[in-house]
Amino acid sequence: MTLATERATPKHANLLRNPRLCLVVDSRAIQMGDTQAAMALTIDGMAEEVVGEAREGLEARFLARHLQLASFVQAPTCALFQVQGQRYELVRGLFDVEEVRLG
Repeated sequence: MTLATERATPKHANLLRNPRLCLVVDSRAIQMGDTQAAMALTIDGMAEEVVGEAREGLEARFLARHLQLASFVQAPTCALFQVQGQRYELVRGLFDVEEVRLG
């Protein structure tokens, strides 16, 4: 997974200082008010900024999926991080929780 952020942000400084992260993605905007259909995915992992030639390849793969972000990602002020997920937790509705750990 790839994460893009401006270099002049607390997020960038924090990831350089401590690469551990936790991301939450949920469907609330899609399933407004329907808690039984709502889902949330939590990803715990590590992030590493990618630079040089490796960044070029990562940027190309990122933009193949998110072309609308080209001006943001290609700006010299944007950093790209490769995120390695180690634990995933999927919550469906209010009580259905599934956890997967890698490594």
